[in-house]
Amino acid sequence: MEKQNRYKNYFSYIRKNIKFINVILILYFASVILGYFFPSLFKNYINSFIKQILDMTKDMNFMQMFVFIFQNNLKTAFFGMLFGIFFCVFPLLLTSFNGYVLGYVSKLTIKEEGKLVLWKLLPHGVFELIAVFLSFAFGLKLGYVLLTSKKKKKEFFKEFSIILEIFVYVIIPLLLIAALIEASLMFFCF
Repeated sequence: MEKQNRYKNYFSYIRKNIKFINVILILYFASVILGYFFPSLFKNYINSFIKQILDMTKDMNFMQMFVFIFQNNLKTAFFGMLFGIFFCVFPLLLTSFNGYVLGYVSKLTIKEEGKLVLWKLLPHGVFELIAVFLSFAFGLKLGYVLLTSKKKKKEFFKEFSIILEIFVYVIIPLLLIAALIEASLMFFCF
């Protein structure tokens, strides 16, 4: 019963902070559109970034791929959340970058393999994006508390403890599921 109440409280907290999630969603999808329709803006940088990841992962087995994906997503989510304390800038930059890369890669993938290939990405994307959106939104929340609260220290630590708990019990499991699905797709389907 305690576990059920814990998750009810988490989802209540998430609903209470929907405005931060909405900011992340709007920025993310605007960046996806920008990356898709204007892929040449950061073409050299993105191509270098993608090549670097492909080089790192080319000889990995399934377990190595799973761990790599999970660690990468965990670091992105955690630092996106934690570094929101610096005037909310870091989660906004990470959101924009990730959205732009997805739009850019989607454009290339559709050009090479057609639109149906994007459906292969959907299963892991659902879990990964929810986790990342929550992390970045919580980073915004932490920055917002530090910028606007009169009792900065007390309120920050109250919010941070709740967010950290949600990170452990909600976000990490979502990232594990996403990494398992993504590694399976990459290793067995592509």
